[in-house]
Amino acid sequence: MKLNTRNSLLISAIELFKTYGFSKTSMEEIAKLAHKSKGTLYNHFSDKESVMLSVIEDEIKEIKGTLEPLLTASKNIEQFRQYMKTRMESISRYPLFCNTLLADNVSSDYYFLKSARDDFDNWEHDAIKNFVIAFKPKLIDADALASMFCMIMKSLEMQFFITGKYKDYASTYDIMTNLLAEGIAIKLENKKQ
Repeated sequence: MKLNTRNSLLISAIELFKTYGFSKTSMEEIAKLAHKSKGTLYNHFSDKESVMLSVIEDEIKEIKGTLEPLLTASKNIEQFRQYMKTRMESISRYPLFCNTLLADNVSSDYYFLKSARDDFDNWEHDAIKNFVIAFKPKLIDADALASMFCMIMKSLEMQFFITGKYKDYASTYDIMTNLLAEGIAIKLENKKQ
């Protein structure tokens, strides 16, 4: 089955961005690798930033699609632990998504990805908050817990993916998620008494 032109261009862009980085990849190289003309590329994307943004938006859609069922299924600590584990595993499959961590720095090459990252962060915050409310309403400040969770996860992303250490620490991260989930469960049980 032949890929549509837009997908062919995005697949080529992903390969080049991973290999050479965003700043060293040109629109001409993307078109050439996709076996398309530059005119065809510009018919789909106005500039290199819009290509990268489309790649990131597609990756975010995939990540959300993997994570959302974990937060809408039964509300228990095991689901939360599974969410934390699956979250990092999912993100590790999308290394270009991790560039969104650099978007907060306006002088960065990735400043234009800030809105995509903000959308993901807001989605995750709201999903975690709703999970907490459904799981243990009124025992915890769900908004504060969701905010803290998002801060912690984003910090770990920086250490794992920008510095390339996720594979080194994946098994320890699993242990940490188990300890964290068990600690939350104990705390919530104590609050109920």
